Amino acid sequence: MTEADDAQLGIELRDAAIEQAYRAALEAWKEAARDAIREVARHRAHFTTDAVWTLLDHWDVERVREPRAIAGVLRAAVADGEIEATGELRNSVLPRGHRRRVMVYRSRLYENPLLRTEATG
Repeated sequence: MTEADDAQLGIELRDAAIEQAYRAALEAWKEAARDAIREVARHRAHFTTDAVWTLLDHWDVERVREPRAIAGVLRAAVADGEIEATGELRNSVLPRGHRRRVMVYRSRLYENPLLRTEATG
């Protein structure tokens, strides 16, 4: 196998693991995760999954068995045009994240309250 073949295989294995984790997650958890993504996206122009996990914890949503399931929910939000990946990575600030690199997402739902006028509400 070439290096390019190895890279492609890595992508395929990653995507399969995300899909498997997403399918295994309870529908109630997926709905709560999607609601949390939307809520964070309405209030922040840019965010990482740290904010989503923090909100899920605040809502007392039982943790999903396989955390990679969040990637499936994020992909759905991207596909629906609610958020987009920026390509920027930041270190997670959550202790359980072990300072791993996480994607920064740009919200397409965010409305800056400082830019609102009485006419637009």
